[in-house]
Amino acid sequence: MRAFDNPDWAQIWPILRDMAVEKLSADLGFVTIGTVPGAFNSPTKGRVGLHVLYRPLP
Repeated sequence: MRAFDNPDWAQIWPILRDMAVEKLSADLGFVTIGTVPGAFNSPTKGRVGLHVLYRPLP
């Protein structure tokens, strides 16, 4: 059995993935300047918000 076949893991995975993406973007110098509510139609979550990220050029 793979980890993704476990229903408990399937519920936790999107949260962990989102946390990793947020940490990576912050580590790369991006900041969230806004959120567009319901901008993306997720096949599993329905309408979800879209973060708008910004990073100044060096």
